[in-house]
Amino acid sequence: VWWYDHVTHTLSATIVAAAGYVVARAVDETSDDVYLPPRFMFVFVLLFTLGLGVVWEVLEFFARLGAELLGLDPVLVQYGLEDTLLDLLFDTLGAVLVAAFGTGTITGVVASVADRLAERRTGRDSPRVDHARAGVAGLERVVRSAPSHARVAWLLTGVLSVAVVAGLLAGAVLSSLLVAVVVALAVVPAVATRDPAAMLPWPLLTAAGLPVLGGVVARPWLASGPITYFAVATIALVVAVELHLFTPVRMTPGFAVGFVVVTTVGVAGVWAVGRWLVDLTFGTELLLVAGRTDAEVETRLMWEFVASAAAGLVAGATFEWGFRRR
Repeated sequence: VWWYDHVTHTLSATIVAAAGYVVARAVDETSDDVYLPPRFMFVFVLLFTLGLGVVWEVLEFFARLGAELLGLDPVLVQYGLEDTLLDLLFDTLGAVLVAAFGTGTITGVVASVADRLAERRTGRDSPRVDHARAGVAGLERVVRSAPSHARVAWLLTGVLSVAVVAGLLAGAVLSSLLVAVVVALAVVPAVATRDPAAMLPWPLLTAAGLPVLGGVVARPWLASGPITYFAVATIALVVAVELHLFTPVRMTPGFAVGFVVVTTVGVAGVWAVGRWLVDLTFGTELLLVAGRTDAEVETRLMWEFVASAAAGLVAGATFEWGFRRR
């Protein structure tokens, strides 16, 4: 039955979305240093569900490669490019259903998980160390720069601004728009605090600007999938920090790192489905490139998903190490 797979993906996505919501909300309710408003939770549930949907498609891809290598029947089966993208589309539908209409039905589960988390915390024999509050201080220190570092950050922001213009003139529209977002985010702390020294660390700005810089200086490897998704992960961290500082959202560094990983992989799913829908609607070639078979496009897409997952994990580990050093 043609619709059966779509129904199962929608239902499984509702379970994944509900699980992500329950865990995040339970952490919110049991930690004084985490606050996740409903609007943030809506976006988080969508990204969490799509991220796990991408991971599932990657598992199916590797299962197929392993089966082909060993001459066996695959345990998990991919039915082609359209099936993969429709799976992600119906994953999104399941996430929207839970985020928009289903959270009220699982409040009892949230309360149960929150009680268990609270029991584990109060049941520890060792003295309680306030890691969360120390972590929040570390998150806030991300935008506190020494004057010399702030000057470097401002200089780099100017360079990125020029690179955005050069990238647009060179036809690198998407990467240029990505870095334009970075430039806008870079000046938010200084504008919000009216303190020129309140700048993002220049290494973060450098990492986020690598894709467009690669296009400007004719270094294609800098605009490759892993580097681009590492830049996406960097932007996700900047967003997390600025949400924490300038909105009611509150995160610990640990939660921020988890948000980075989820966002990076989730964005890969959103970007894949978005390109596909635009190509089908307007006849563009963002994903469906003329001259490539569906199988070739699907293989490229799967390796892109692998790159996004690897970049998210590497970025998360790097940022966690950076927070511990601060």
